[in-house]
Amino acid sequence: MPLSNAVRQALAEDRARQQAREQAVRRRTSSATTASRLLWLEAAREPARTVSRTLLRRAADEWRRANRASSSAIETGIQQAAAQGERAGLALLAAADADTGTVEQVGTQVLEEATREGSRLQRTLARRAAEGAGNPDRAAAILRDGFAKGLNPREVAANLSREFYLADYQNERIARTEMMRAHRETTRSIYEQQPGTVGWRWVIEESDRTCAACWAMEGTEHPTPEPMPAHPNCRCRMAPILKDPRADSFLQVPDGETQFARQPASVQRRVLGPGAYDLYQQGQISLRDVVTTRNDPTWGQSVTRVPLSRLA
Repeated sequence: MPLSNAVRQALAEDRARQQAREQAVRRRTSSATTASRLLWLEAAREPARTVSRTLLRRAADEWRRANRASSSAIETGIQQAAAQGERAGLALLAAADADTGTVEQVGTQVLEEATREGSRLQRTLARRAAEGAGNPDRAAAILRDGFAKGLNPREVAANLSREFYLADYQNERIARTEMMRAHRETTRSIYEQQPGTVGWRWVIEESDRTCAACWAMEGTEHPTPEPMPAHPNCRCRMAPILKDPRADSFLQVPDGETQFARQPASVQRRVLGPGAYDLYQQGQISLRDVVTTRNDPTWGQSVTRVPLSRLA
């Protein structure tokens, strides 16, 4: 039988709370960069030879402050997500009428790993500040380059705005990825504590915004010690696999291949892309053919799309 209504409601409520947390972190990280952005744009609008070093230094200092504020906002979001992951795991077990027994405090290692000095989060933010969009050196280089080329201040300001847009997007991706990782790992810790839980199933949000790799993973079963190899920005969740067949019947997740085949052609095309969609419709590939795993030095192991060139 498919997911029961109680389980669906528990998943929907958890998703809504997670989205609210992400929006709160997005607002905090965006507001943190506003002052820095305004200072850089002020510099861009000054005549070429009058951009003061004082103004550039103020903008650089403001960016570093914004980066620290963004890091703090994301860490807070991770802590909240871990706590919600614990509640979500227990809610799913309760929705299936499973015995949750005694639950010890979970997620401690998840939080320590996520927020300690030198953690993946700290390394990612540091590298973004050193190399990515929005950092002071990059912004100053845009100013120098624009003035050297004789661009007018409006054109230089437009270039800066694009850089800060990328910076905001990167913050958002980091926040969502790390918050969901903490949420999932704490949920998995809950399942590991339960003697009646033997594993977890991959649960997706069935929409055209979900990537083909995640569609292919829907309903797959995994042992409890195995972390979910989710990609950056992934919104997927876990549902427990229970020893008790009656209780587990409430948690059965549809097979992704079957569910995807039932989707309208418009959804299939958006998910797969035109080239892969044509191959899929012609029966030359299955949904499972488009998914593989990779090891990223920053994000770890994750599922990903197989390039079209390898499918054709």
